Amino acid sequence: MARSSSLSLNRVAAALIGTALLGAGVIALWPMAKPAATQVVSAPPKPVAKPATPPAPTDPALYPIRSALTIDHKMKHGEWVWNEAPAPVGGPDGDVVLITVDLKAQMMSVFRGGHEIGVAVIEHGASDKPTPLGAFNILAKHADYRSRTYVDDSGRGAPMPWAQQLTTSGVFIHGAKIRIDWGSNGCVGIPDAFAEKLFGATKVGDRVIITDGAVMQVGNSVPAA
Repeated sequence: MARSSSLSLNRVAAALIGTALLGAGVIALWPMAKPAATQVVSAPPKPVAKPATPPAPTDPALYPIRSALTIDHKMKHGEWVWNEAPAPVGGPDGDVVLITVDLKAQMMSVFRGGHEIGVAVIEHGASDKPTPLGAFNILAKHADYRSRTYVDDSGRGAPMPWAQQLTTSGVFIHGAKIRIDWGSNGCVGIPDAFAEKLFGATKVGDRVIITDGAVMQVGNSVPAA
């Protein structure tokens, strides 16, 4: 579950160079009885500043990835990080939340306003019941939900705490006990405590992108809707 952060942004500033023009005066020659005229050197003209080029407008159809959390170790199953400091609610980059899931890396990232605020190791569907790939929107949220298809050892519906529905066929993001040798029945399982934080940060309609080997990098943009 190695996760690296190639997270530098190149900032390029334009330099304005002013060219000074030096004008030379002319010495006139007169008869010996008269003094020579004084040499006059004109002052160099002031450089004229060029107007700054305005930044390119942000495309509202794209969601930019502006920054990512620094993870300096190999994350294990059940491990997660949550830090909202880079993107507080009401921050200058907005409050739109995007969730990305990469099945190959078995990682989830949560972005607010383009800044990563959460990272977790996930479980996903087994080969016979794979987690679907693509772009989804959160259809519904249930803090205390139980499966209508699968049961636990007591015969009740299997618990799916902090559930967020992605498809009408029953694929959810929800809290689970994450283990290296476990798979789901197609859902995206995340640690319970992380699932609770995610539940509090999202709303119905927020976008979830599930890939298989396409980890997002700073500077990338993805469709916003």
